[in-house]
Amino acid sequence: MNVEQTTMNLQQASQEIREYIENRKYELGRKKILDLMMEYPDSPQPHNFMGLLLMKIGNRQTAIKHFRAAVGLDSTYTPAKENLFLFSEVEYRGSGVYEETPKKRRLLAW
Repeated sequence: MNVEQTTMNLQQASQEIREYIENRKYELGRKKILDLMMEYPDSPQPHNFMGLLLMKIGNRQTAIKHFRAAVGLDSTYTPAKENLFLFSEVEYRGSGVYEETPKKRRLLAW
């Protein structure tokens, strides 16, 4: 599978997972994320998605581990870096970052 196809698959998965989380279909989201982890073991996106799902259900400690794993796989992947920063705050109540945007990539270079 080429890089372009992988990117498209992960973008589509991002939208599906976001819908599962927003509609409280956590088990469907978890299954989709685990499938992505198997299909793309070197990709940071599935770990970022898992972190977002875990934050939504209140498992902050394990979510932070997944954000760290995503950053460990790709230190330039800004959604996981931003989520790690945002969810490390004690009272953060946002929805997290699902995908990379060119503007955020420039702003969050570590």
